[in-house]
Amino acid sequence: MPAKHFCKAPKLRHHKATGQGYVVLNGRPIYLGRFHAPVTRQRYHRLMAEWLAAGRQAPVDGDAITVKELVARFWRHAACYYVKPSGAPTSEINCFRSALRSLRQLYGEAKACEFTPLALKAVRQKMVQAGWCRKTANSIPFEF
Repeated sequence: MPAKHFCKAPKLRHHKATGQGYVVLNGRPIYLGRFHAPVTRQRYHRLMAEWLAAGRQAPVDGDAITVKELVARFWRHAACYYVKPSGAPTSEINCFRSALRSLRQLYGEAKACEFTPLALKAVRQKMVQAGWCRKTANSIPFEF
């Protein structure tokens, strides 16, 4: 499946009831202040620049992000990055899918900052128990 690229950035909207300007990023409205104030337009442009620089992802506090959210963000990156010139995904995507499935099942709800080398060993052990050969399980691309 070819990677989806969206050409348009979300627009600055006017919330008529409160008179505020806001933008909807990843399904969440972010209010920026009085709609007609010049500082609102500046905040909008700064927020859009940060959002685009982050790969069209809403800003997240680093201590609050879960492993599942980190995996989802990586998956969106990988779906666009690991493609052939024709636009079809490479076989690397299937390798990531298998490796990330075990990670998500064991530690999906855990905070990413709490994922330790011991947790990585547990994920590797789950892969071995699932029938992966140890060489394949040890070659997963997670390094500390």
